[in-house]
Amino acid sequence: MVTMREVAEEAGVSQSTVSFVLNNRRASNISDETRERVRKVASRLGYSPNRIARALALGRTEMIGLWIRSLHSTYYTQFVHDIDNVINQSAYKLMVSRNVAVAGLRPEDQDFPVSSVDGIIAVDIPGTVEHFQRDHARIPLVQVGTHHHPVGDFVIVELASATRAAIDHLHAIGRRRIAYLVDAPTLAVGVGERLDMYRSRMRDFEQPEIIIATDGQSSQLAYEAALRELRPGVDIDAIMCLNDDMAAGVNRALHELGIRIPDDIALVGCDDVTISEYLHPALSTIEHPSSRVCSLAWEFLHNRIRTPDLPPQQVVLAAKFIPRASTEG
Repeated sequence: MVTMREVAEEAGVSQSTVSFVLNNRRASNISDETRERVRKVASRLGYSPNRIARALALGRTEMIGLWIRSLHSTYYTQFVHDIDNVINQSAYKLMVSRNVAVAGLRPEDQDFPVSSVDGIIAVDIPGTVEHFQRDHARIPLVQVGTHHHPVGDFVIVELASATRAAIDHLHAIGRRRIAYLVDAPTLAVGVGERLDMYRSRMRDFEQPEIIIATDGQSSQLAYEAALRELRPGVDIDAIMCLNDDMAAGVNRALHELGIRIPDDIALVGCDDVTISEYLHPALSTIEHPSSRVCSLAWEFLHNRIRTPDLPPQQVVLAAKFIPRASTEG
């Protein structure tokens, strides 16, 4: 392994100069020419910094933690990919914890200790965040997603308006018996922007609620529920799904049952994951501004790391309904 001393000897400078240059620390007595020479020598020799030593020297780990409630959903795995891309454009690296409880938090139970990161991005776990902020208020944290604790920094996506647009689109094309497909745990909580908006618009249109409950949020479980509940001639002419993964399962079930999309039943998902555009027919869905969410989340967290006493950084972004062939034919 190449050491900093070897880089210094090859470049003809002191170890402290190499440390200043490779840690991007400013020093008035180091010229741009010297900085460039040190970087070229380090690159040529294949120097890789010791992260533990670097953390001790800088007083920070240059690691960011990501708390996420699931790695099974396409939406959440896509989020991991997007936020990792954003953070990797800096000197920081991402560590992911899959072991985050929805309510309550014990730092020792995580996939990484909180002391090993300079900041945390938390996705859709408001109960955990509330608990954490009471005990670890000095650790920078930014919440993202669609659910949040209303204290601290966050970048939240508002789904109600886009959900209303989707339901109104279905109503405008003549659909009246609109079902909502949702997993039983979410239904048991009984609240949420999408569910609340669905119920509100059904009342406005003087139409009954039609709930199709699944055992979970996977494509497989949605497929199985659709096979149980749907038959040719069933009194449903549109289905809104909690997410695109579930809509993909319903899409397959409808094809197998000989129910035409959208002629017999129109279909709407949520999240606009990559697969949605490649289903047959292409899935109408609700698009999250994910790239904007990730960019702002990292900007807010980086700001908080550098300036701990900043006032709260909070923004709410709007989702957008995207009509495609699964409703428009």
